[in-house]
Amino acid sequence: MRTLTLALILAAAGSAARAQGAYVFQRAGEVDAELAAARQRDVALHNELMALDARLRAEQALRDTDPSRGAAPVRLLPPVKGAPPRHYASVPDDRLAASNARVKAAAENRR
Repeated sequence: MRTLTLALILAAAGSAARAQGAYVFQRAGEVDAELAAARQRDVALHNELMALDARLRAEQALRDTDPSRGAAPVRLLPPVKGAPPRHYASVPDDRLAASNARVKAAAENRR
């Protein structure tokens, strides 16, 4: 009788341990699923944030290049008639012609 009782106790303990082990594995699976869902939410939020940041930068670039925002227009200087202004370099015609002749002679005298 003692043997039968001991066998029943050991059998019950073994099935309880198996049931507890199954619960631990089930719970581990649930935790893994929760972590995967949290990772997916994190990636989705990160992607949304990056898309909003890119859109903001694009809108800012468009605003910076918008001509209607009141930027000062670029003024072109009128063409100069007559003698060149003093701050421009000027070369006399005879010196320029002599320099041009030297360049042409050097270009023809190739080795």
